[in-house]
Amino acid sequence: MSAFTRRGLFATCAGAATAALTLETSELFAQNKLDFVPLQLNRQGQGQLNQQVTAMDQHEDQLLDDLLAGNQNNEIRDLGDINNDLTGIQRNPGLQLGNQQNIFGQEAQQIQVQINLMTRQRMCQRRNIFGCVRMVDFFVGHWYPCNDILEIGTCESKIWNYCNLRRPNFMAIEFYLEHLRYEMMSMFQYHRCNGRFLEHSTQLVTMVTRVERCASFQMVTECRTEMMRLSMATDIMYRKYYPQWC
Repeated sequence: MSAFTRRGLFATCAGAATAALTLETSELFAQNKLDFVPLQLNRQGQGQLNQQVTAMDQHEDQLLDDLLAGNQNNEIRDLGDINNDLTGIQRNPGLQLGNQQNIFGQEAQQIQVQINLMTRQRMCQRRNIFGCVRMVDFFVGHWYPCNDILEIGTCESKIWNYCNLRRPNFMAIEFYLEHLRYEMMSMFQYHRCNGRFLEHSTQLVTMVTRVERCASFQMVTECRTEMMRLSMATDIMYRKYYPQWC
């Protein structure tokens, strides 16, 4: 039997968003090999990427990697890099902000206040780091949705790679799933759509929780399966509701 690709599924499945997002994919999983393809931007979406924001997202990922490694000195360095990124972005947003300039600046400065507090007091516990990650993700999702989409694809790839190690790194999977959730939630908060958007976005975030549960119990096969389902549903969701970018 021929293999389905995720994007082929979108093209051939009538009502694909409803089917995948309500987990009606059991038969496809039973009968076909489904590929893993992280969320991707189309040409228009790629053209709206901000390279300064891309660099900040990379520093954010490095912060999570150093949190996993337990290297507090590197965490402090990473927080400083993000702080510097935010300063540069405020100087040159690359956006037409209009009367929203004050809101943009306030959101960026709130993150910087939190970073300065954390670095000054060396508050690098997991809870504090993820509080900062959440603020950054919501800032990016608000103002730079295409960078947010790019980072979702990056998170998906990292999670999938961690799932497929000889000895899967379940803590890393949990870290990047939490990061992924914030990226999604920020998009859904600031870039709402019509139709069944609320229902489908809620289902998608619930699917993240399903993967997290599998990772927390170190269920290797189930974690991979649910991650594949999540990646399919993410692709379908974003292609349906954000066709201008995906």
